Amino acid sequence: MSGFEMFWRRNFLEAAPAGFSLRVVFYHRWVRFHSLPESKRYADNDMEYEIILRRASTLASRVLGRGSDCWMVASYPNSEGEIVRYDYEIRTRFGLKESFFWTDPLEEPEDQFKWIAYSSACVWRERDFDAAIKRVADDIEPAVLWISRGSKAVFAPYDGGFDIILPTLEDVDVLSNEFSDWLSPHHDGF
Repeated sequence: MSGFEMFWRRNFLEAAPAGFSLRVVFYHRWVRFHSLPESKRYADNDMEYEIILRRASTLASRVLGRGSDCWMVASYPNSEGEIVRYDYEIRTRFGLKESFFWTDPLEEPEDQFKWIAYSSACVWRERDFDAAIKRVADDIEPAVLWISRGSKAVFAPYDGGFDIILPTLEDVDVLSNEFSDWLSPHHDGF
């Protein structure tokens, strides 16, 4: 069992290491921020990419802590048809190593397929991970996230924003108030 897998199982039980699973399992400690004004999903120009990267850096630094020890995780579908779609640039560029296979426990058994998580210990530094965040924003990478090894806070970008899991509901309230302009106007948080 890898060091990351032990960390994951100890702190996140059977939840899948992907934002789309974590936001359901830990809904009471989840908040979502949009990456562009007016809930725009994809960037069309360099200025919009800069907004995405600045928001990501600001939120992740606030959630994970500047200079904090983290895990970086990228998960990929492990089915033949999907492997072709992803070129694993993130895995290679950031030295992520195979950690463990998982299935999404929220999927119906007949719809489940295996994913593989790759991970590496890292230190969160602003703008060091822009390449990974941009690939997620463009929907090139499926599931990338960072987890603080201390607080267990999770920063999980997706194509359109950032899912965040915080240690307490109070932390969610504080962060939501601090960055309220980046929240969804919908009552369900999406």
